[in-house]
Amino acid sequence: MVFPEETNPFGKDVTIRTQRLFFREFNKFDINAYHEIFSNPNVTKYLPWGPYRSMEETEYFINKVINNRNMNPRTHFQFALESQQTGQLLGYSALILNLNNNSAERSIFLRENEWGKGLAT
Repeated sequence: MVFPEETNPFGKDVTIRTQRLFFREFNKFDINAYHEIFSNPNVTKYLPWGPYRSMEETEYFINKVINNRNMNPRTHFQFALESQQTGQLLGYSALILNLNNNSAERSIFLRENEWGKGLAT
């Protein structure tokens, strides 16, 4: 379903809270923590783009994610995953909608030390 911006039920800032995670929109203050996570070759092992090598690459991606919030209709929902307990950035989650064939793609990537804790299940 496509909504005009003024009636879009998702708005520009979407947040989701679970018992352990806070899914929130990215901001420029996330660049360092995001770089720390995605410069780890183990985290990006199965991704086509591999680990980030520079802060410039990371900053470019975060700016792109922030700009995706202005899409109309909005089809890219990309979230910073934050610990409810500590406020630490733990990873990235995305929901990408394909309006042409009514499908969606969901992804979750976590800091390596958060693997095996049931956060992505």
